[in-house]
Amino acid sequence: MFFQKTALLAFLASSLVAAVPAPIEVKLPATPEGLVIIDQRYVGKDILVTYGDVDLHGADGQKLKGRSLPPMSELEKRQCGSNDLFCSRSYIPNDICVRQLQSDINLTYRDTIPEAPRSICRTSSNNGFCCVSWAHPARGAVRNNLLAAMSKTYYGCVKNGQSGLTRNTNLGGTCTTQCLSSNANTCR
Repeated sequence: MFFQKTALLAFLASSLVAAVPAPIEVKLPATPEGLVIIDQRYVGKDILVTYGDVDLHGADGQKLKGRSLPPMSELEKRQCGSNDLFCSRSYIPNDICVRQLQSDINLTYRDTIPEAPRSICRTSSNNGFCCVSWAHPARGAVRNNLLAAMSKTYYGCVKNGQSGLTRNTNLGGTCTTQCLSSNANTCR
């Protein structure tokens, strides 16, 4: 009787192991030219990557001392924050990937954005690759600063099958262009 129970348990255990599908491996795309990975986090099976400028970070992703941008002028401060929206048919991100990226950023909304990253991207096994990126290093910004322009671009462009950007976006006191697309390095 003991042998029968042991054999039955061994059979059931081997059946369970065989029924578990192999994990899906998520691979990062090649790092875009001019950028370097400065942070990488796993979110479930997906990967959240922060890219920075290679000129403000070394090739190893560490901040170079003494490199910084001057503060915004008073005129730039007055003009900034309008989030003027423009849509495009290039580098169209996956709708679900963008919603997941917004959720990731919302969950870490208080995290500061180091001065020189230029994009935060999500790589998903099921939903492709999507990025929020910006044209200038943002001094003093937190991830929450990305959400208003992301939302405007999502509803104005991505929901209509396009990528998009907002001009005159204020990221913690830096006036810049912010993009929502499937490319980490095209925001100008």
